[in-house]
Amino acid sequence: MFEKIPQNQIKFQVLTYAAVKAKKNEIIKFLLNHGCPPNVGIQDAIRNFLNRNKERPSLLTYSFHSDDIELFNMLMDKGMSIDMENACNLRAMRNLSSDNFKTVISKIGNLSNISIITIMDYLKTDQIILMIESGARINETVIHSDNTEDSILSFAISNNNVRLAKYLLQKGASVNIRCREHMFIKAFGTNDFELIKMIGDKFKNININISEQESLILSAIESNNIKLFVYLIQNFEFNQKVIEITIEKSISKTKNSEIFELLFSKLENVNFRT
Repeated sequence: MFEKIPQNQIKFQVLTYAAVKAKKNEIIKFLLNHGCPPNVGIQDAIRNFLNRNKERPSLLTYSFHSDDIELFNMLMDKGMSIDMENACNLRAMRNLSSDNFKTVISKIGNLSNISIITIMDYLKTDQIILMIESGARINETVIHSDNTEDSILSFAISNNNVRLAKYLLQKGASVNIRCREHMFIKAFGTNDFELIKMIGDKFKNININISEQESLILSAIESNNIKLFVYLIQNFEFNQKVIEITIEKSISKTKNSEIFELLFSKLENVNFRT
């Protein structure tokens, strides 16, 4: 019966709207197979379903949210494209299983054209890793108005995503970017010794600016992690004036006398003010 009704008389928008509200994916697929355009205007129904206002959802968004790869493939076959700048799509992608996410990104094409930095807040760590393993750029950077930079690695560290940061370092992510806060200092915020050491090892042969040395030592003191502090003191050279300043400050910042003693041992000449 359905096939005999002229398509221009079928109210696809009304029918698909009702199917989305009822979560009847099989009906949506049936309608698509019988002439319903993949970009049918049912944004209100999908907004209500996703509880999102003022966004641009589509049936593609709905397929992500439903983790329905059959519906996704059908929409792609009907000519839809994946808008990776659509926040609604990106947010819905979090619902995709690992295998289905792989299928989705395989349809995007060249992932080196995708900015991971702009979408990483929407995705799960596993999904970001899958995109990098599938060709997305690992050393993409964004330049701020003050000419400082951030990268996927620096954002991962700032967000305390230790697992992603370690993965990026293992894959060769660069630490030599102009962060507002030195990346080595930034890593202290994670309080993860393994990650801090991974980054520190990359800076062993790089002079750390005197202006950043005090912040580095004080960050180590405030972590109250003696293992971390020993690594820092034993592997890096510090300006003597910086050592003097931080020795004085360490007295009020830590109860660990070993930290004070380690700093004191780095003094070449004792020259404190009386």
